Amino acid sequence: MWNGRFGFRPPESMDDSLPASNMDATWCRWVACFVNSPRRLVEKIAAAMKPGGVAVFHEYVDYATWQTAPPRTMLAEFVREVMASWRATGGEPNIAPKLDGHLTNTGFVIRDARPRVFCVRPRDHMWQWPSTFMEVYPDRLLELGRVDPTWVESVLSEFRAAEADPTTIMITPMVLEIVAELSQ
Repeated sequence: MWNGRFGFRPPESMDDSLPASNMDATWCRWVACFVNSPRRLVEKIAAAMKPGGVAVFHEYVDYATWQTAPPRTMLAEFVREVMASWRATGGEPNIAPKLDGHLTNTGFVIRDARPRVFCVRPRDHMWQWPSTFMEVYPDRLLELGRVDPTWVESVLSEFRAAEADPTTIMITPMVLEIVAELSQ
């Protein structure tokens, strides 16, 4: 599932077993949005856990919340293109709202759910989260044939300008943090 240059790619199937069992806790961050069956992912996690074990999920609830102030046209277009590319390969960028049903249908009890969204400036350590993604994903969109080199350069140029402006505020994509306990 991991490709060092572009990050996660959806697996062909969810048939492989998880490499662990009898676990007390699991953490799933930005995985369900890429797999072809989030329901099957939750089932596999449940099968690998002890009763009473805790599963923590961090998944996008509203990816389109990723934006900048002041607004940047090409960055907004980039976000829309990212979402479309994930959907085209079987993923769902806004998967978090569907996880509640998958979890409860698999024997989990939701103990807590909170939205996580951050406002960061270029000098903030958390800026590295979107900055790192910007280093690789425009090329992925190019590789997929979704965009052309001129578009990629426009996006990167606009991002560099945002990064060079200390007054830029970036609002990160909204993530839902879900803490669920597997029923006894």
